[in-house]
Amino acid sequence: MEGRGKTWPLLAAGLLFCAALLSGCGRVEPPQEVERASVAVSQEGAVTAWLVEDFAQDYYQVSELQRMVDEDLSSFNAQHQAQGFRAEAASVQRTKDGSKVVVELTFNDTRAYEAYTGLALFYGTLEQAYAMGYSLDVGWTAVKDLSSTAATAVLEKTKRHVMIVEGPVRSYAPYKPLYVSQGAVPASDGGVDPMGADALTYLIFQ
Repeated sequence: MEGRGKTWPLLAAGLLFCAALLSGCGRVEPPQEVERASVAVSQEGAVTAWLVEDFAQDYYQVSELQRMVDEDLSSFNAQHQAQGFRAEAASVQRTKDGSKVVVELTFNDTRAYEAYTGLALFYGTLEQAYAMGYSLDVGWTAVKDLSSTAATAVLEKTKRHVMIVEGPVRSYAPYKPLYVSQGAVPASDGGVDPMGADALTYLIFQ
């Protein structure tokens, strides 16, 4: 995809958050700390990504990295203004132990995230996923008991929502998933770990 951010390869060694909090009705809240690659989509479709990179203070300062990220995002936003894409750096800061730097990026929608990272990210109903050309003919696992589940039972309610994520990242949907693609691993915090680095991970929720 076009418009991949120049800073992403520098930082994408591990973008994640490790402590999402679950509230009532199965909602999944954003995490408070980061430790590995992740991406979260809000109920409205906005995207947040946390990037974590080893902090080599001999080579750069946080302030310099902040400047690099801001310049890269400014260039991206100008290039994609006509498409309505918007990306921002919510924060650039060191971890408490000082060994890593955490960059929190926000995107106004999944298309902006795709354009910046070059990685697929879909959020919508099953109907919309079919219309976009996604195949949902994958093996499914029920999150409640980790049992294999027939696709007919998973896909019969086409108004359900699905999140489809490319890459080796932990995925967080707005709600705790009911089903995940076979091989994906549900985490206790409501996130889902991928089957493999190059695979698409599917999460179906209400």
